[in-house]
Amino acid sequence: MSAPPPRRRASWLPARPSLLGAALRLAEAPPSAAPLILWSAAEPPPPPAVYVAKPLLDAYRPANATLSLALAGVNALVTEAQRTDKLEALVRYVEGEDDDEDEGGGEEAWDWPLVAFNTSAAFARDTIAQTLLRTIEKGAKAYLPTTTYHEILKNMPKLSSHVYQKQCKECGSKWRASAAASAIVLRSATFYCLRAVTSWVADVFVDAIQLCRGKLTERNFKSNAFLKAYKYSLSGVFCFSLGTMVPFLYTHPWMFLFSDLVAGFVADTFVGYVGVIDAADGRTKKK
Repeated sequence: MSAPPPRRRASWLPARPSLLGAALRLAEAPPSAAPLILWSAAEPPPPPAVYVAKPLLDAYRPANATLSLALAGVNALVTEAQRTDKLEALVRYVEGEDDDEDEGGGEEAWDWPLVAFNTSAAFARDTIAQTLLRTIEKGAKAYLPTTTYHEILKNMPKLSSHVYQKQCKECGSKWRASAAASAIVLRSATFYCLRAVTSWVADVFVDAIQLCRGKLTERNFKSNAFLKAYKYSLSGVFCFSLGTMVPFLYTHPWMFLFSDLVAGFVADTFVGYVGVIDAADGRTKKK
């Protein structure tokens, strides 16, 4: 009597993790890849968009460049509104205060050329920082273990969103899913550190161009470098702290971008208590 044909697994069912297969792959793999292999045997891998080695000039693609330019424009408009006290005037108007006493008090005029300069400078800083990050990704591949290299490639907002959606489907509890997504942020210090360092280097590079053009003195250049190191250190800490709370509000990559903008403005406020960044870089702050 012939043996019955083996039962076929339905195509919609996920494949079972094979412990024997994982053990064989673990024996053949280098030690640095062991945690990744054990993890992949226990649960399905994250979506491909999480660990992607982007092209070197990815920041200058039309979609990415448009987003960077839009964010730079918003930052420039807010900076100009602060310089001309338009934000304070708006607050006084909302509160119903009388501005008759302030009329003719030498209010700063809106400077559109300065807004354009601030926008171009912010766009240069952002795109140069992203290009530096892509350079680090490509240069570190041959020297770092697989798990460490994946930390550099990791798109933390997308991974956090993926974990949140996955946990919601498995356990049905949004609080547990949010906690799991927040844990992803807590394990992503490398993501925030690299971004802060590359942003500072790009900002100092833009200042160096202004120094060579004679728009910035050597003393102010050194002062700017110190203040910006303080600024990006604070910004990285604030981004990291706010990022852990984002999954409990609304887990979406765009929400992480909004929290980064808030963290940047808060860091600017703290820097204002320490010193004033020179106007040559387009970020004049009033005492």
